Parts: sequence; structure tokens; C-alpha cells
Amino acid sequence: EHPESVTALMMLALAVQHSRDPAYALRIIEQAYRRTVQYYHNDPSHPRIIEAERLYGFALAGVGHTPEALAHIRTAVNQALAVFGSNCRMSGLYKVDLARVELQHGEFEQALADSRAALENVGAHADKNSFRYADALSVRADALLATGHRQDAQRDLRVVLETLKRTVGPTHALTIAASGKLALIELRTAARAP
Repeated sequence: EHPESVTALMMLALAVQHSRDPAYALRIIEQAYRRTVQYYHNDPSHPRIIEAERLYGFALAGVGHTPEALAHIRTAVNQALAVFGSNCRMSGLYKVDLARVELQHGEFEQALADSRAALENVGAHADKNSFRYADALSVRADALLATGHRQDAQRDLRVVLETLKRTVGPTHALTIAASGKLALIELRTAARAP
């Protein structure tokens, strides 16, 4: 098998990750995961396998298999840390996904810790006005909200919303979702005010 066929399959997996139905994406990503692991002889420290672990874990989370998803994403984070170090951009981006799935699984305190570490790392590599930074900040806002830090979450979401308006546009689904989340927090805060 030609090495580029594995690369192409991984690129297809990346393409379907957010653009297709989660069940369909899981089938494609699982195929990419299995072929990548086989091709690189199950070497957990190989960069392609590390990426395949993350993609497969995130796809599993997309269909609600969060315990299994967490195992794969944690493997990807731990291997990225071991191979590339804690200051590597990849480690931070993977921790964003880890915190997102921890939230989905109800591990709120761990998600807050991981989202803070992820944001620090992403902030060292990405422009603070970029989509990438806004995504990491959004996950931290979700973790703050889940752990009862409403004002901090509200502050983060304001930044996220303004950044998304500039980067993906005001009518993008992510911008609308952030706007709705912020509006809901503001309504709840106003309802509690004397």
C-alpha cells in the first residue's frame, strides 16, 4: 500500500469530521483509523497514529460513545505530550477536543482544568482574534458555565461571539449558537437580579 493512500484517507476523515452526519463520519474515520494503525505498525508515538486516535475519539463522541471517545482522545493527548512536548500546538488543540468531550461526559472539573491548559497553549500559538482561539475560549466558557462560574463564562462568550462574527460571519451556525448561549446566560442572570 502506498503511504499517500493512508494520508489521503486521513484527509478524507478530516473533511467529514464536521461536515457530514456523525454516523457516516464515524464509518469513514474508523476506516482511516484502522488503516493508519495497521500501516504504521501500531506505533502509538507515530504522528499519524496520534492524529488518528484524536479523530476517531472525536467521531465516537459525535455518536454518543463518550467513554470510548475519551480513551482515544486521552491517548492522543498523552502521546502528543510525550512526543512533541507540552508547548506543542498539537497538544493544545487536542486538549480542546478532550475538554469538549469531558463536558459531554459530565466531567466538568476536569474539563475546566483541561480547557484552561488548552487555552493557554492555543493562545501561545494562535492569534487571539482567530477562529482557533475562539474555539478554545468557547470550550473554556462551557466548562466555566458547567462549574458555576457564570460571569466568567459570560465574559468569555462575549469575546467568542465577536471573534466568530469577524472570522466566520454573523450568520454562521457557530456564531448563532454562541449568540444564543450568551443570550440565555444574560436572561438567567437578569432573572436572578433583584
